Amino acid sequence: MATLWTFGDSMTFGHGCVPNYEGDEYYKKYKKSDDDLIWPVILANKLGYKLNNLGKCGASNDYIFDKIIDNYHSISENDIVIVNKTFSYRFDIPSHNPDEFYNVCGEVIKSDTGYKTTIENKEKYETIVNFSYYFSGHDVYRKRHEKRYDFLKSIIKCYKYFEFYTQTIWEDSHAQNIKDATKGKMEDYHLSFLGHKQFANYVYSSLFNEDGKKLL
Repeated sequence: MATLWTFGDSMTFGHGCVPNYEGDEYYKKYKKSDDDLIWPVILANKLGYKLNNLGKCGASNDYIFDKIIDNYHSISENDIVIVNKTFSYRFDIPSHNPDEFYNVCGEVIKSDTGYKTTIENKEKYETIVNFSYYFSGHDVYRKRHEKRYDFLKSIIKCYKYFEFYTQTIWEDSHAQNIKDATKGKMEDYHLSFLGHKQFANYVYSSLFNEDGKKLL
């Protein structure tokens, strides 16, 4: 059976719409039926493909690159690959485990005191904060990431390949977010259950050039 490979951040992981994960309040209160699914599952079901969803909340582009490289030799010519490119100001640092990285979301580190309990000394913490604040959002990183994505795209041999940016997902697909779905009760801009269905339609039509054709 062919595989649908999805790589990305929380938009691909399904933050808010999957159970037993931090931030699943929306799932607990608003899931109404078995059809309330995240877009990778909806798309895989429509295609009749096996799903390998490697999205991760807060993922950096470096994490996404690593996951694509780690799985490169398992991707076949019959598979579909979808890459969710994330914000360039997210980056990774070595964690306490020497074989793992700790993800730093550059957009929140200035106000997130939780990092102080993770970084073992003041000098390291201040280094990370300063890099995040002064450098991580620089356009040069975005350009470097684009070059890497372009290279990976050029060497992956698969049936269909599609990319999208986290920061433009709502502009491109007009998919509903959780804040709108809950009429402002939840300040969450991840996709709602309806948003996941809408985004699945958008990706499907983008893959097969069938504008207007609906999945659901």
